Amino acid sequence: WGVGSDDINYDTMYLVDAEGDVITAFQNGEVFDVPADTYFGRALERTLSELPMNGESFGVLSSLVETPQGLAVMAAAPILATSDDIRIPTPRPNVLIFSKQLTPPLLAKMSEQYIVDALAIAPIRSRAEMASDTALLDHWGNPVALASWQARHPGDLASQSYRFSALATILERDAVGCDASR
Repeated sequence: WGVGSDDINYDTMYLVDAEGDVITAFQNGEVFDVPADTYFGRALERTLSELPMNGESFGVLSSLVETPQGLAVMAAAPILATSDDIRIPTPRPNVLIFSKQLTPPLLAKMSEQYIVDALAIAPIRSRAEMASDTALLDHWGNPVALASWQARHPGDLASQSYRFSALATILERDAVGCDASR
């Protein structure tokens, strides 16, 4: 069923049958022996129950999921024949699942790419946090984490630049004043 890779788009790949039993799995290009239901938890069962499994229809489900290694983005889809001449050997198709951990280096890259300063994700610790405007929801509407970032206001960069210039001018003036007083 293929070879794992250390692709930049995903770090974990599972190929499971319609019941979620692992056919093969890789993480960071290496064989991965953690059962899919252990790794994805209840999200696996819910995903498999929502995907079209008639062997003819295609569908994709993506969600944030909590894994033993932390929060990840997951996407799953049934594997279908590419031609009418090819018959799927089982009545229900196998499912390909990719996931990517939302690690601090990845969040830092996203923060830079989308100009969202200090993007971070933290676990939800209380009921109040579950209702927060910054709660991240899974595909089924359940809060799974909190997002945070440094607020940016119009003029912040200009203000920082101005403050630096003003500070540099004051320091230069004081230094020149010190030299002139000698």
